[in-house]
Amino acid sequence: CQEWLTHLDFVMHADAKPKRSKRRRSSSFSEKLMNDFTNDDFDREHFGFGAYIEFWKCGYKNSAKPKYDTLKQELCKNSIASIAESDYYELYRECTQLMRERKHRIVAHDIGVNNKRFHIRKGSPITINHLISLKLMTDFTDVQTEFKATCRKQHAHETIAQLVKRNSECAHVCRYIKEACTFYGQLLKKSSKLKLYTGLKKKLWFSSMKQHFECPISTTMEFSTGLRFGDDVG
Repeated sequence: CQEWLTHLDFVMHADAKPKRSKRRRSSSFSEKLMNDFTNDDFDREHFGFGAYIEFWKCGYKNSAKPKYDTLKQELCKNSIASIAESDYYELYRECTQLMRERKHRIVAHDIGVNNKRFHIRKGSPITINHLISLKLMTDFTDVQTEFKATCRKQHAHETIAQLVKRNSECAHVCRYIKEACTFYGQLLKKSSKLKLYTGLKKKLWFSSMKQHFECPISTTMEFSTGLRFGDDVG
């Protein structure tokens, strides 16, 4: 959906120098820049733009139930791509400093009925957990790649229940990211001179002009970086 493509006007730059967790990386991590439009476990003719996961209401088939009680526990203990506690505290320190340095508070927009549905009142300030989740996505390349995969089906026969179970390992992060973009971000205007690029390794066939993006997509303001996302065949 559009919310995932929203541009936040501070700290969120895809070209920020990535941090390296002191924790040894999983062997499943790629040494190359990952392309959001490639899923090697899926058939070649199919790509999923993510499934809608319900983070705010219980009792539905797609309702997410976080495995961990807090964001810190999730980031440091999840089985997908965890970070060291020292990395978490560094993220916390950087985000706290950003909040202090901002001249104007970042507050929630009026999104109509969604403010009540998401339990975020108009004018409420952005939280430290929202900022930590955003910084994680921009600064920890390997981690965000693995987390984004939990928003998409691994194969054509994976059920929504199986997908939601996988997502429970990083449900706090996914929720905070969507809330940050939806309520605290700004849509890029047609008049904006800012250009964002992403990489493709193959042509995509769309069944409709209306596509819903339910997982984050990596972008960059540098055309050369976008080319690297596409590798030699993109």
